[in-house]
Amino acid sequence: TYRKTFVKEGDPLRKHGASLACSACRMAAHRFKHRVARKIKGKMSEAQKSKAYAANLDAVCARSSYPQQSAVVEKQGKEMYVDWRDALGNREGKVNVKRMSPEVTDDLLAACRYLVHEEFREALRGKVLATPKGSKASDFVAWLCGPSRAAVCEPGEDSEEDDDGEGG
Repeated sequence: TYRKTFVKEGDPLRKHGASLACSACRMAAHRFKHRVARKIKGKMSEAQKSKAYAANLDAVCARSSYPQQSAVVEKQGKEMYVDWRDALGNREGKVNVKRMSPEVTDDLLAACRYLVHEEFREALRGKVLATPKGSKASDFVAWLCGPSRAAVCEPGEDSEEDDDGEGG
């Protein structure tokens, strides 16, 4: 397929393996929803939507949007990114900490920028500009990370049951 032909194994999203790619994509999608999609209302004109999209896009992958310190943990056999404080405070439940360093957050930021500003910039723009009147921000995790776009999360793994560290 097109995606398999042109996506490089070493891109910032996928280079650390499938479960971390899904985790990073989920975090980016949640931030896109909170920082951009929720600011775009169906009743806005296309020009207003475009302006709101452009004004808020950089906030999605800003360092301030991510935890100060991130960690890679293993939970139920899958690696995932978490806020180090959540792992330390046992808010993630029983986990095995694999890696914790400033580079972990750098990896998350690089994956976010790759997804939001490169690979799916136009698709995300199209999706938010097409927001119909009276609709709420849709499930960006399933849409962005599932089989139809980035294809890094399995169906069912891409639901929005939690906020993936979307605090402040």
